[in-house]
Amino acid sequence: MNKIKNGSPNALRLLLISALSTVNSTLCSPPLMANGALPYCMGAKMCQMGGAGVAIPLDSTSGNVNPALMANVGRDAALDPLVVFQKEHVDTSRTQLTKGTPLPPRTGPVTNRIKAYGAAYSGFNYDINPEWSLGISTAGGGNNARYNRSIVSPGLSAPRKLESMAALASQILAYKPGCDQAYGLSLIVGYLQMKNNLTQFPSGIVTKGNDRTDHVWGIGGRIGGQWNVSQFLSLGAAASTPTFFQKLKKYSDVIKHSPRLPAIVTGGIALHVRNDTDVLFDLEGLFWKASPFTGKKPPIGQGWRNALVFKFGVQHKVIPDVQVRLGYNYGRTPVRKKYVLFNALDEVITINEHVLSTGFTYDLNPAMSFDLGGAILFNKKITDNGKGPAGLAAKGLRVEARALMVSLGFNLKY
Repeated sequence: MNKIKNGSPNALRLLLISALSTVNSTLCSPPLMANGALPYCMGAKMCQMGGAGVAIPLDSTSGNVNPALMANVGRDAALDPLVVFQKEHVDTSRTQLTKGTPLPPRTGPVTNRIKAYGAAYSGFNYDINPEWSLGISTAGGGNNARYNRSIVSPGLSAPRKLESMAALASQILAYKPGCDQAYGLSLIVGYLQMKNNLTQFPSGIVTKGNDRTDHVWGIGGRIGGQWNVSQFLSLGAAASTPTFFQKLKKYSDVIKHSPRLPAIVTGGIALHVRNDTDVLFDLEGLFWKASPFTGKKPPIGQGWRNALVFKFGVQHKVIPDVQVRLGYNYGRTPVRKKYVLFNALDEVITINEHVLSTGFTYDLNPAMSFDLGGAILFNKKITDNGKGPAGLAAKGLRVEARALMVSLGFNLKY
């Protein structure tokens, strides 16, 4: 694509490219995006510890991260709803995106109208015998980006709305040959639905889908292992394939490739420093560059880099019925500064890097427990440096975002 020069009407096309590339990440992402377009955690207890937990069984939602952990959670059922409160501003007033066109520029930042959204995790596990178990762990919810008018100019109305929902269900078989080791295998089934009023590039014609709901199915897999090295140390590791979805036929004019979630590799340790205290360290790699949606350079994709995520968590049993947790999560955003324009409409948490979380579990009785937790996704600003396909016309475009999360957990041993 040619760089935009002063007085060129091609500035109008940038909005179309931005909208087109935005759908690439929002479509193929579960809720609670961080470290790119994936949840920073999977389940209430894990969310309280910065997403750490690949090396220690917590409950039946742990299978979302490591299927081997299901071998040690017993007969368990879990339901963990949550709410994310977000605030996002996009400011194009310092750019030259409308220069040379009859369109008025933005005079200040615009705010995403979606202030909150919900999601939920769940799990169910059944011990067939002391060695084998069957289970399911799920993650899902929705996300939205919605503005009154275009982020580029108040004189434009479309595209301005994008709605999507994704759900992942891991069907898990776990095997425990002994007390010191466990292994697991999961088949990941995904469901994705969306609707939008995006426009085609470069014509500006509204997509043939035009706000009609479309849905597709996807499939992937994950393997994992967990080892109790000693009474003081446990290790865990898991690796997943990409999750491949079908093509969205109603929106094939603006979405050229089938959606795909990236391959993920996670490893971690759990230090059992005392009988009532565990310290967790996880390291996770997300291979965004391998997906044509996120890895290819704009305007085909979003130009994301791969992400390396650090997770730290501590859990301590204060009294027999109460366990408290604290966690931290850091992963550099995969969004490059030269491609901020092409990611400007992404879900708020895509660019956030630092997460601090806490919470507790209260045992109502030996069979039932309740979780309450929260997390802060600290304010993050990212500014386009003008070195991307849009050239200096996009320089100065800024996205600023922060969020709070409140999570609940209900757990039953049967």
